[in-house]
Amino acid sequence: MFGGIAFEKQMSLNCGYTDNPNHLLFCDDRQNNIPFRAQFKLAGSYPLPYGIQLSGSLQNNASRPGTVGISAASIQTTDYMQLTATSRYPADCPAPCPAGALILPAGAQGVGNSPTLNIPLVAPNAYILDRIFQLDFKVQKNFKVSRVTVSPLFEIFNLNNSDAVISVPTGGVGNNVLSPSYRFANSVMQPTIMGVGANVRW
Repeated sequence: MFGGIAFEKQMSLNCGYTDNPNHLLFCDDRQNNIPFRAQFKLAGSYPLPYGIQLSGSLQNNASRPGTVGISAASIQTTDYMQLTATSRYPADCPAPCPAGALILPAGAQGVGNSPTLNIPLVAPNAYILDRIFQLDFKVQKNFKVSRVTVSPLFEIFNLNNSDAVISVPTGGVGNNVLSPSYRFANSVMQPTIMGVGANVRW
């Protein structure tokens, strides 16, 4: 039997892009409350009577961050709000907010000299997807017939039937808080899977 526990945290300092003040938001991870990501794995096997071998594994891992870093060229890789040439202030916003007026007036340029402005709302690496908790088992027995060894086996994966979200849409779909697909589940863990097979050696 073997196992292991690990704790890790990714932090970066990326505050040198003064040409766009939006790149200064969350640029210092030392101030962004980035959580530690714990990883736990345990695996082993145990001999049972009549030559039956039981083995299994348990893992409890942090999934990838829901957001990744901000670069100088684009900030669409972290959760953001995208303002375009047609984005307007709410009609009921109080003064001095110019209710109903365009947020980006004519000629305003956003990131990359395009008529959009992406405002990051969440620090990179601060938003973590669901944890991956999975339990797997395998039962195997060896039969020897003359010079041939047959090992039938039964396997079951994700015995706990976890449905953790392991990815969400990225780019202009999943990270824009104004998108109808914001943080939608792009994929989840496969449900419980059972398999039957055999190894033959001669």
